[in-house]
Amino acid sequence: MYYSPWDISFESIFELWFQLERIQQNRFEDVRLTEVVLDSEITQRNLTATITRVLSGSSLQPMLRKRTNLRARAGSTIRLRVFLQPAGVAAERPVDLTLAVPRRTGQGRLEIRGGNGDEGPGNPDSLDELLANLAGAEHNFDLTAELNVRRATRKAVAAQPDVIRGRRSISVFVVR
Repeated sequence: MYYSPWDISFESIFELWFQLERIQQNRFEDVRLTEVVLDSEITQRNLTATITRVLSGSSLQPMLRKRTNLRARAGSTIRLRVFLQPAGVAAERPVDLTLAVPRRTGQGRLEIRGGNGDEGPGNPDSLDELLANLAGAEHNFDLTAELNVRRATRKAVAAQPDVIRGRRSISVFVVR
């Protein structure tokens, strides 16, 4: 699913092109693409939802509240309630997410956003792993919460019926 305020017929082709190129140019096996079948639908409806606010809580700050800073205990869980406002709809839609806090202490950053369309985790070691990474990559209709604390990353993803727009961030302080 894609959204563009300009030209959807142009912008929507790049993810497919990128994935086909990754498969064709992989370093593991020779691949020859002989056919690509695509079933798509274009609509003029605005199928987007904007992140309007985020409430967060942890074992140290259990009440879900709007925060710019959150304290959390290493190895615990962060709870989020993200409010999405679908285009043309007056009511917000809440989405709950939970995130495991790394065991590392220190300052980190929690980003709440739409999926970024990356190719998935790490560098694959085989064609099968590359295909799994591409299949499991974030989509722009995924509501994604990503916590980074001193190079330890935790992620929660929830697919939505709309393309997600906007982002919020929270500074996270992880203590023992």
